[in-house]
Amino acid sequence: LRDPMLERLAKCSRASDEANVCRNLHRLLKHPDFTLQVQIDNATVDITHPRSRKHTVVPWPVIKLSSWLRYIVEEQGGQLLLGGHHVSQTGLWKQMLREFWARYRGIDPNHPIYHSNIDPATAIPFMVHGDDGRGRNHQPVLVISFQALLSHMGPGRLNQSGHSFCSRLLFSILPSLCYRGDSTIFQLLSCLADDCISLFQDGLVTNGATTERIHMAWLGCKGDWVWLRKAFCLETGFSSRRVCHMCDQQAGYPYSLTFLIFFSKYIYIYTRNSL
Repeated sequence: LRDPMLERLAKCSRASDEANVCRNLHRLLKHPDFTLQVQIDNATVDITHPRSRKHTVVPWPVIKLSSWLRYIVEEQGGQLLLGGHHVSQTGLWKQMLREFWARYRGIDPNHPIYHSNIDPATAIPFMVHGDDGRGRNHQPVLVISFQALLSHMGPGRLNQSGHSFCSRLLFSILPSLCYRGDSTIFQLLSCLADDCISLFQDGLVTNGATTERIHMAWLGCKGDWVWLRKAFCLETGFSSRRVCHMCDQQAGYPYSLTFLIFFSKYIYIYTRNSL
């Protein structure tokens, strides 16, 4: 059996030097048959050059949430963000979003969507996820992504069900060697926040199977403590004397019971409204 893809991949190595091999591979991977044609923008950030260790300002590649929204709705059909529904099934996904926001009011009645003129049936809830993975030589690599609250496999499934490529929408990747203090991360987050604010307030008019103005509503951030402390400038954490930023519990004291009591009423409210 002959695999056409492997044959095309093997041809990349037929070059006079390593640089040309890399060039051929990048040309192959950038072909529309192998990459999503989602728009890549740039954010101006201060970094430390990983080799020279000099400080410099560079355009850093990012994929904005607005770019993901336009591509998914106009090219893919919208299922990844609309709970598995096609964008043309307007009645189904709008009813799903209405029910979500009606139930979410019991958890966070002060969310801006309840004090705006935005139709909840057109607002897709999402969160921002950040985590330090490990790259070359086990160096930390910050990965920032978006995640819809409603699973692409349907509202009855967890939003992390299925392949992670379908539940995580990449914003940017930043190796720790490029950090110039926390300012580098803040500049990336500033670009992210500006786009998300625009998506919430103004929405995005998509021209897929139907023309719709869709809003994106941010519900929060999640990730490991290292990321959360950097993103929110927290002075608390597992390595601090004060462990929790939402209560006064300190290290060495049993705080699991306090955590359970604090959130139990919200779990009860959401469960009651879901029945």
